[in-house]
Formats: sequence, C-alpha cells, structure tokens
Amino acid sequence: MAFHVPTVNATRNEFTESGPINVPESGSVTAEEGLRALLIIDACPRVRDGVPHPPVLRAEEHGGHGAGSAGDQEQALLADVPAFVLHVADGS
Repeated sequence: MAFHVPTVNATRNEFTESGPINVPESGSVTAEEGLRALLIIDACPRVRDGVPHPPVLRAEEHGGHGAGSAGDQEQALLADVPAFVLHVADGS
C-alpha cells in the first residue's frame, strides 16, 4: 500500500497551517471523542525502537497533492519508485 499524502500524526494535525479545516471531519484533540478517534488513526504513538516498520520511500515537505507538485518533484518521485522497489526487494 502506498500513501502519497498521508496524515501520520493525526493528533498534531489541527495545529498545522492547514489543519484546522480538517477538524469538522477528523475531530479535535480538545474533545474526548475527537481525541479517541484521532489516536486510532495516528501512526506516531505506535512507532517504537526495535520494532520493524514498513520501509519509507520519501518525505516531500514542500510537495503538493499530485497536480500541486512541481514538475521536478514529480520526476524525482518517478525515479525514486523503481529504485526503492529494487532496494526493498534486495533487502538492503
């Protein structure tokens, strides 16, 4: 499974620049029900030392959502995908 624009730190999302607009859909950490729901989908609290996790391709801090990405970002991703697959398949 590939996530191109994931929300992996859901409990911090509402405090980011584009986060507040997601509160009606995702919930808020300031409400008990919202916090419970966000903790279910938040990957960060589950990261532990010594526990294997799926390999990660890349983090593009200044990328867009598909069409919002710059051409060079799209080209870099297209180049990285086969290299990543070969790297993971090789076990390196």
